Amino acid sequence: MKTLALVMTIFLSLSYCLASASHAETTFYKCPPEISVRWSVDSVPSGWETSAAAENLVRHFLSAVTFSHGHPRERAFLRPANREELGDGKTREFYQLSYPDSPQGWLICMYLNTPATVFKPLVKRHQSCEVTYASQTISAIECR
Repeated sequence: MKTLALVMTIFLSLSYCLASASHAETTFYKCPPEISVRWSVDSVPSGWETSAAAENLVRHFLSAVTFSHGHPRERAFLRPANREELGDGKTREFYQLSYPDSPQGWLICMYLNTPATVFKPLVKRHQSCEVTYASQTISAIECR
């Protein structure tokens, strides 16, 4: 009986240490909630006019995120490896980032009604990332 209690104590201690270590390695990211995008007409047809520059500034709100292997200009975008319905309008997407010889990972923030994105390199080489949506709003971006 004492052996079982000792084994359980050791198991629980190791589980706590592993959970703490795993939690300590989690990096949280946050995209800008909105961006302003300026648009213009490249070539105004003869006899036509276009709106003033001040009217061309449009706000766009964050709608989704993704990740890429290497700089986003290289277009190596990742798709979620898995998607989990959490209930109460919440979903979680899982992204696998670690592959042999994979380049630096990048976070890409996407916005409603515009092809414009903002992106930045992840602060370190992560194995995976999870994106949690609550009622179609991004509530968390966590990478390990």
